[in-house]
Amino acid sequence: MLHRKSDIFVFAAVIEEGSFSLAARRLGLTPSTVSKTVARLEAQLGLRLVDRDSRRLAATAEGRTWYEGCRQAVAALSEAEASLSAGAGRPAGLLRVFVSASVAETRIAPVMAEFHARYPELAVEFHLRNGFTDPIEEAVDLTITHETPARDSFIRRRIGWSPLVLCATPAYLARAGTPAHPRDLARHACLLSTRAMFNTWHFEEAGQALAVPVQGAFSASQGSMLRGLVLAGLGIACLSRHVVEADLAARRLVPLLDAFAPAEGVPLYAVYHDARFLSPRIRCFVDFLAEALSRDG
Repeated sequence: MLHRKSDIFVFAAVIEEGSFSLAARRLGLTPSTVSKTVARLEAQLGLRLVDRDSRRLAATAEGRTWYEGCRQAVAALSEAEASLSAGAGRPAGLLRVFVSASVAETRIAPVMAEFHARYPELAVEFHLRNGFTDPIEEAVDLTITHETPARDSFIRRRIGWSPLVLCATPAYLARAGTPAHPRDLARHACLLSTRAMFNTWHFEEAGQALAVPVQGAFSASQGSMLRGLVLAGLGIACLSRHVVEADLAARRLVPLLDAFAPAEGVPLYAVYHDARFLSPRIRCFVDFLAEALSRDG
């Protein structure tokens, strides 16, 4: 019995997402279309493939067997189509990317002229937002983030590192003193992120990791605002070195505790959906960033 290729893609998405609506969003269809597609498959096979009684859709035993076949078929078709697209010419179309403002401004924007020269038929639409943004929920192609996705179906590829620096103004240090060891930060005003995961600062001492929770009166969700707060003399900030490079060079800010800084900084990831659905557009963009950011440091 032959089945339409689109039906196989739809059923695989339903099982992987556990929901008609999430599968529809991922595929750009309506939930009604997705539901009818699964019902049509069940009628053709004469089997119940999906348990609709549970809170989250789940495959029946027969559905799991059918899904495994669909999964293999989707992988083979996606790989073949990607090869054909790559061989037919340069990647083209629109790429939608979520990324934080500070990473976009200091790491991504500076290398986009080179990217455009290499792939002139690709347009890129940047949406600036902090934290991890689910590419499926927001209908974008990928997210560039320091954070880890919750779903196992996402691929997380490291494309670079964000070297961090602790810094403060000379005026603040004259007033509050200069910390000589990470433990001294307990006696200082530290400028915090609104995301708690970034408010434990990480160091290395004699080859051993050292984690120091910090506290302070001011917090912000954007690196640009934290830069403004530290330049105002309100305390010590832990920022991407790219954000404050000019301030350090001009001695508006003083680097602190460099001897305890981790060698690599914070990893920067490109997060996208399962590699079975990886388009040439996404592949060339991620490959380019990994190459460009390795030169950038």
